[in-house]
Amino acid sequence: MKNSLFLTIGCLLLAQVKVMAIPSQITYQGTLKQNGVPTNALKNMTFLLVSADGKTPYSLIISSQVNVINGLFSIPLSFQLVSPYTWDTINPYIQVSVEGQALSPNEPVTTTAYAIVAASVISGAIGTPQLASMAVTSTTIANGAVGAPQLAAMAVTSPAIANGAVGASQLAALAVTSTTIASGAVGATQLAAMAVTSTALANGAVGTPQLAVMAVTSTTIADGAVTWQKIDPTTIPPSGVGLVPVGAIMMFDTNCPAGWTRYSILDGNFPLASPTSGETGGSATHQHLLPIFQSGPTGPGFGVARPQDTPWGGQTYPGTMIVNTFPTGGTLDNLVVSQSSPASSMPPYMTMIFCKKN
Repeated sequence: MKNSLFLTIGCLLLAQVKVMAIPSQITYQGTLKQNGVPTNALKNMTFLLVSADGKTPYSLIISSQVNVINGLFSIPLSFQLVSPYTWDTINPYIQVSVEGQALSPNEPVTTTAYAIVAASVISGAIGTPQLASMAVTSTTIANGAVGAPQLAAMAVTSPAIANGAVGASQLAALAVTSTTIASGAVGATQLAAMAVTSTALANGAVGTPQLAVMAVTSTTIADGAVTWQKIDPTTIPPSGVGLVPVGAIMMFDTNCPAGWTRYSILDGNFPLASPTSGETGGSATHQHLLPIFQSGPTGPGFGVARPQDTPWGGQTYPGTMIVNTFPTGGTLDNLVVSQSSPASSMPPYMTMIFCKKN
């Protein structure tokens, strides 16, 4: 039987195996003819890795029934090496037998085949001394091939990362947190314009230890940014030395806030500056005395206070009395004083709530 074979190397299926195994699968393709006629039949074939002279077997025999169509066949082969041989110590050839008849010559496993069994290299066999300069670059590493398990401790540091190589798209969600950033690693030069805003800061994240001396001034605080709700009452010392001293009295348009008590002593009163406090005085109402000159006869008894509402000269003057008289006889002018009804002493006002700091 006269046969001819053609060998090509196909794709690999990599697997985790022992050191003595070839963890790659090569696809062996060939043609088979009998008496010059392409074969169409199911044939029993064996495959074996041997030395160049065919006398030393390197692997276990692979036996399989192969369907040959129009003289063409293809079979995947996964060789298992026998002790003491390893892939990096042999120069193997493939020996093929069909129906017990060995075909010749044996086909060498080329450099290409060696390249596809890289997974069989003993762990640690290839290090920096075995690699040419610039042999490993981003283009020679498969996407996702290098992760945390493949990196030595402290292998990735800022000098080992190209400028701009790591951006948002290279970071997993929540990969960068306060615990993963070295103290002082992020400063103004590492932050984009407007990168840090009130919404980007956790509540309570910035305190006195995080602020430089004189970092907070009136020019760095937005108008209205500091309210009572943002002031910690404990920051005001009990002695009263602080923003508002104890005993201070202030006006509010709502109820007294926490830490204040309504100062009811001022209810219905105006404050008046004085060297001492607590004195009271004044009145909410007042009356006026109005002088009235009347002309009439004088006579005996003139000058006695008249009863209230007594007519005088055809007129009635409520609550009046004569305070001056003249001798009897003739007609003289007399001075009469009239007192008005009580009137308010209050100017226009608006009420406020006075509160005292506890």
